[in-house]
Amino acid sequence: MFVESDEYFDQLSKASPHFSEILRWGNIRQLLESRMATVCDSVDAGGELMYRFSQERLLAEVLSKTKRMSEKSLPPSMEEKFVAKALEAPVLGLKREGTMATATTHSSAPALKLESTESQSSTRSTETATSHTSEASTTATSVADEEAAAAASALKASIQASPEVTQLQRLRIAFSFICSSYIIPSLVTRLKQQLLEQKELVDFSPLDEYLAQVAKFRQEAASSRSMGDYSRKHVLDEEELMDRAEKKRKMEEDEKRKKAGESRGVKNLKKVNTTGMKKMSDFFKKKT
Repeated sequence: MFVESDEYFDQLSKASPHFSEILRWGNIRQLLESRMATVCDSVDAGGELMYRFSQERLLAEVLSKTKRMSEKSLPPSMEEKFVAKALEAPVLGLKREGTMATATTHSSAPALKLESTESQSSTRSTETATSHTSEASTTATSVADEEAAAAASALKASIQASPEVTQLQRLRIAFSFICSSYIIPSLVTRLKQQLLEQKELVDFSPLDEYLAQVAKFRQEAASSRSMGDYSRKHVLDEEELMDRAEKKRKMEEDEKRKKAGESRGVKNLKKVNTTGMKKMSDFFKKKT
């Protein structure tokens, strides 16, 4: 129903006793009524304006503020945490078998050249060895540079967010921030639902599709990491079993070696039943 602004102000005064005093400050009443006209339908009844809350008008006003807030970029902390991090896709690694093969070939070549110079004279062999050492050092440096470049190029993001998707993410974050700061939670839920339904206002479909792809790639990356962890654990378990078997074998060999070094008399003494006999230490105890 359409009601006068005084009725709204009376309700607010009941919840906040200081509100009636605030209304007396300067042009506070005119300012509040102008903002009410922005988010309410209004009619003129005998020279008195009457207001009725409009969810559509409130959504339009919040969306207008949201677009101004996200026009260029959000504050750095919000941009980094809620935009860049949220849109960041997992990094994929590409195998570089050709590079490793080339590196192996280059690293083995200097050794062959050095071996071939051993049959020459001492003076010439010294000069040749020095030149080959320099070549080997240069080759190793170039191979290291190639491997570093290959490692850098072997990493790439699975997907990259387009400017449109990035702007939509900024818009969604700004909308949530404004709603959580100035609007009651029950009304925020209704506004977000209305925004999703009215795609003519803002269509978040490209953003939702991109986020679904990012979630899929993150799940695949997590699965691959878990499989890698299992493989490493399996290898460690096998190594541990081999170490235990090796220790057991060494203990058995030491036991056999000790037994082989014992005399026949010692072996026969071990077979004697000593149950009920006193120990040798009992004969050397101090008498009381």
